[in-house]
Amino acid sequence: MRLLTSLSLLLAFAVSALAVSITSPKEDEDVDFSKPYTVRWRSVPNDASNFTITLVNTNGHNVNKDVATGVDGSEGEYRIDAVSGVPLGDGYQFNFRSTARNNQGILAQSQKFNVTKVARRTTNNDNDSDNATKTSSTDDAPEETNAAVGSLGGMVGSSVIAGVVGFAVLLAV
Repeated sequence: MRLLTSLSLLLAFAVSALAVSITSPKEDEDVDFSKPYTVRWRSVPNDASNFTITLVNTNGHNVNKDVATGVDGSEGEYRIDAVSGVPLGDGYQFNFRSTARNNQGILAQSQKFNVTKVARRTTNNDNDSDNATKTSSTDDAPEETNAAVGSLGGMVGSSVIAGVVGFAVLLAV
C-alpha cells in the first residue's frame, strides 16, 4: 500500500511538471500596460501548440480580456501590445487557454500581479482618418469592466488531472 501511495504521488508530480508554466510576470510584480509587455513561459513538446492569453482579475474588478490569440506555445514568450480598458489594481493573472477541440480550458495561470498603468485610447484629429486611434500612457483607468470571469483559481490544467488521479488511487487502496 505504501508503494502504491508513493507511486501515485510521483505520478501527480510528474504530470504537473510536464505542464506549461508561466514564468513572467512574477508574484506581486508591477506591470505597466501603457507599453508592450512580454509574457514568458516554459513548456514541453506535448503542450498545446497554440493558445489564447487572457487577462483576468477576480479581485473586485471582474476583468476577463483576451490580449492575444493564436499564440505559438513553442516560442516561450509573447509580446503583448499596450492594454487599455482595464482598471488599475492588484490581483491580475494571465490565463493560457487552449482552443483545441480535444483540449479546451485553462492550460496555465500566472502568479498574481499588479497593473500600475494602462494605455488610453484617444481619437486622432488628423484629416487622413476620422476613425484612427492612438495609444498614450496614463495612470487613469476605468473603474470597472463588465466581462464575465472564467478563472479557476490556482487549479490548472494537467495539475488538476494529476491530483484527481492521485486521489482516486488513494481511495482505491
